[in-house]
Formats: sequence, structure tokens, C-alpha cells
Amino acid sequence: MNKKIFLLLSLIIPGFVFAASTQQQSAEELIDYWIYNKILPLLTGIAGLFAFFMILYGGFLLLTSGGNPDQVRRAKNALIGAFIGLILIFLSWSIANYISKVILGG
Repeated sequence: MNKKIFLLLSLIIPGFVFAASTQQQSAEELIDYWIYNKILPLLTGIAGLFAFFMILYGGFLLLTSGGNPDQVRRAKNALIGAFIGLILIFLSWSIANYISKVILGG
């Protein structure tokens, strides 16, 4: 059994090692890669998480308002702001994705 696993791994692992690129990347390419593939997805995820919690907060305010018009207004404003934020997050992600894929060729 161990020989079969060793044989299988010895056939698979060199493919990963030799498939690595030997081409050097310039500093601009590396910065573009980090910005568009690492930083922007992290920031959009954090912003989406914040919008999700704002929707929960607005829903909680609306459920606990008890008919109080001032608290209902605050809840509606929180919900409207959260949904506008989600739309802006989606648009910014779309623009960044377009720039990354079409203009930079990645």
C-alpha cells in the first residue's frame, strides 16, 4: 500500500514542480497582481460583511420599533443605506474586475 502511494506521489509532485513559471515578473505586474487579486477581494468582502450587518441592524430596529415612528424612520434609513452600499460594492467590484481582466489582460 505504501509503495502505491509513494509511486502515485512521485508521479504527481514533479508535475507541479516543473509547471512553475521561470519568467520573472516586473514590479508593476506584481503590484497589479496583489492589488487586483488579493487586496480588492479582501476589501469588497469586508464591505459586504459590513453591509450585511447593517441590514441585520436595520431589521432589528424595524422589528423592535413597536410602532414608534422615529425608530421606524431610523430603521428604514439604515436599510436603504445598506442596500445602496451593496449596490456600490457590486459596481466597484465589477469595474475592478473589468479593469483586471480586459485592460491588464489578467
